[in-house]
Amino acid sequence: VMLREPVSRAWSHYRMARSKQHIEADLETLITTEDARVLGRGLYARQLEHWFSLFDRDRFLILIFEEVTADPAPALTRVADWLGVDPAPLLAARPEESRNAASGYKSAGLYNASVRAARALRNFPLTRGLASWLKASGLYETIKKANRSAPPEMTLPDTQRAALVDYYRDDLVRLGALLDLQDPPWHPKLSHGQHPTDAPEQRPIQT
Repeated sequence: VMLREPVSRAWSHYRMARSKQHIEADLETLITTEDARVLGRGLYARQLEHWFSLFDRDRFLILIFEEVTADPAPALTRVADWLGVDPAPLLAARPEESRNAASGYKSAGLYNASVRAARALRNFPLTRGLASWLKASGLYETIKKANRSAPPEMTLPDTQRAALVDYYRDDLVRLGALLDLQDPPWHPKLSHGQHPTDAPEQRPIQT
């Protein structure tokens, strides 16, 4: 399980959802209504408490996103050791390179239609082979690249950032107690109401 500083995670999620036209509401409305899609996923203690009630605690490896992106090799070595596998293939994949960077779309409709079409082809037995061929041929990636654009210029207002800090503060206290996290990289800033530092708009390999 990888945990990212929750305010930056919510903001990144919101920007992505807006660029894909999955969400029309402004962020202030989502904060006021405590929207589960954008805000709820950052309530880490609530989710982990539920998972820990179903599975033994030692079946979870908890990683901090900012630590992984700052120095991926030790994190991947730790994952490999935890799984009991050789870390060499993971390290050979050059994890320090940025992957899945944030982007915008020239046509959100085209993006959504291509995703639905690809999913339908994969899920239908008679067209599953065609879906594999289209992916292997690079057609999917060609369409995605042609439709990409620069990410939208959006800035998180201070008032909304402060509201998000308030929203996550109690859950972070519970998270620290749950995981015995004395000082994760973003906990002091959020617990004292300071502005968290936005992490790079990228998602490394997640486990």
